[in-house]
Amino acid sequence: MKSLTTPDFWRAYAELTPDMREEVRRAYQLWQNNPIHPSLHFKKVGKHLWSVCVSSGYRALALKKGDDYYSGSPPGRSLLPSKQQRPNDDSPKLLY
Repeated sequence: MKSLTTPDFWRAYAELTPDMREEVRRAYQLWQNNPIHPSLHFKKVGKHLWSVCVSSGYRALALKKGDDYYSGSPPGRSLLPSKQQRPNDDSPKLLY
């Protein structure tokens, strides 16, 4: 299993706060060592789309091709955390 990133991923990553970037790094290291770790909630959410919990309020998406996972921007999606939540909605934001 190999993980690759797109330039879109790095643009979105640069927009995150330093604390959130650290959370992303920790989640990625954990995923590399144990992708089925319960705290990651790593799961298939579409035909080739997978989701992983980065922190309590953020999830990251990756496109799976063969054994490889590509983190980046699905067509037409913003790379910033979703701000389309309803007030008082504690559901996770997505990093696309």
